[in-house]
Amino acid sequence: DMTLEQWLSKYAESHQNPTNQMIHKIFVPLIMWCVMALAYAVPALQLGSVSIGLFHFLIFGSLYFYFRLGQNVGMVMLATCSFFFLVILLIE
Repeated sequence: DMTLEQWLSKYAESHQNPTNQMIHKIFVPLIMWCVMALAYAVPALQLGSVSIGLFHFLIFGSLYFYFRLGQNVGMVMLATCSFFFLVILLIE
């Protein structure tokens, strides 16, 4: 397991180019939203009154990853996922 500092240090080393940084700021959130929307579109398995699908595994898995890195980054990702989910619901 990597700590947040180790992960960010490794990430920073590979993303020094200003063009690469600009592309990431624009397209990483867009890609994240698209993946969430596509996962949401996959029909979920109904278990009584509970539905479990690809979307749920994606969200909970990614939040687990980010909260393991640190509470602050986990909260930022929770807010981001919540906002993107709201947008998906509004479009639906």
